[in-house]
Amino acid sequence: MRYWGYHVLSPEPLVVSAYGVYYDAGGVRADPLPVRPAGFHPALLLEHASWHSNDWLMQRHLMRQRRFRDDGIEHLLAFNASEELERARRAGVHCIAGGHNCYTDPDVMRVMPGTRQFDAIYIARPVAMKRIELAAGIGSLLLLPGRERPARGELEPAAVVMPRGASVIWRKLTAKEVARQIGRSRVGLCLSAEEGGMFACIEYLLCGLPVVSTPSVGGRDEYFDDTNCIVVEPDAEAVRDGVAEWIRRDPDPAQIRRGVMERLARNRAAFRDALYDRMAAHGADPGRDTLYQRLFDPAARDALFVRQDDIAGRLLASGGPRATM
Repeated sequence: MRYWGYHVLSPEPLVVSAYGVYYDAGGVRADPLPVRPAGFHPALLLEHASWHSNDWLMQRHLMRQRRFRDDGIEHLLAFNASEELERARRAGVHCIAGGHNCYTDPDVMRVMPGTRQFDAIYIARPVAMKRIELAAGIGSLLLLPGRERPARGELEPAAVVMPRGASVIWRKLTAKEVARQIGRSRVGLCLSAEEGGMFACIEYLLCGLPVVSTPSVGGRDEYFDDTNCIVVEPDAEAVRDGVAEWIRRDPDPAQIRRGVMERLARNRAAFRDALYDRMAAHGADPGRDTLYQRLFDPAARDALFVRQDDIAGRLLASGGPRATM
């Protein structure tokens, strides 16, 4: 997924998707979607809920959906976690299952040959909610602060205790570079208590790494099972012991990847089908195979992306109304 703009899944009738950004270095954003110029009026707007929706945020979803409905727009939320989806449906939120980890490219995130130099890797921005300090007991640790995507107000160096002796790559990396770094490690870490689907978790798994996770909400556990994840208490010693246990077991990376690929294929197909049904209700019928490509083929998806500033600029150039939130 790309931020601060819309993917155009159908030009006529207009169907778009966007990544809702509720979380910004510890806070909830009041207006999570990109700018929607007044003249930009899709028939269907699919929004990916990027962050765990607590009861307060679920009520905001309902309020926002009423606002969209009053404006003649069908607003459809896609959730990462099965638990969230069930609560949303009970609350009356218009939604489908569509975790953002479905967009991860398995051709890039794959098992890499070479020597495993580090006991564990943690892909985590240096913010307090990532709880990097829980990795302090790991003697051989690689830290990556993030991937090649926008980072708004994400650095909290004063609030983060970096494990002593950890190897840190501070620059932002491309997806291929991230995959190579994952391939240098034996175990992936997921240590936050709350977030969204956590891109890193499926990246570890597709690259064949088992995971040590703390208990969490937000949806990263949708791809976990006993063959690829150990859940431990949020304690540095427990995390250290979990990593040691995976190193002792030495699971087959190809088997870890194979199981996740099967689950990813099922999740993608279910997401595509649910979205296709809603698009068809508006008369948008690109075909199921074409929609699958538009959603999950990286080149096709990038070609369909329009930055929010470009949308506003096009409307203003044509004499359209001023952009509003």
